Amino acid sequence: MPEAPDRLIELYQQAAEEDLKARRRFEQRLASAERRKQENAGHAGELTAALELPRRYWPAVHEAAIKHSIPIQTERLPRGVVSPVCITTTESGALRLRAALEEQRCAE
Repeated sequence: MPEAPDRLIELYQQAAEEDLKARRRFEQRLASAERRKQENAGHAGELTAALELPRRYWPAVHEAAIKHSIPIQTERLPRGVVSPVCITTTESGALRLRAALEEQRCAE
């Protein structure tokens, strides 16, 4: 005689599936909010522009990226190498970061 399915296990599996669905919805909302933020800032798109900059400009570039919501991704340098810092960003973000560097040079 086959055993009846355990109701407690079914309830646990159902709760786990609902929790997973809720987590996925939340993650999708976060991703959508980030995309809207980038689109509104004008920096949406793939991270295709690669920039190499001297280490002394890194604080200004990092500050400008945070200030203008420009997505950047840094590349790990080999051990012992300190310059240049290699970053990847969007095309419009690269233009904005370059303008920030020009402003800093003019201020110096």
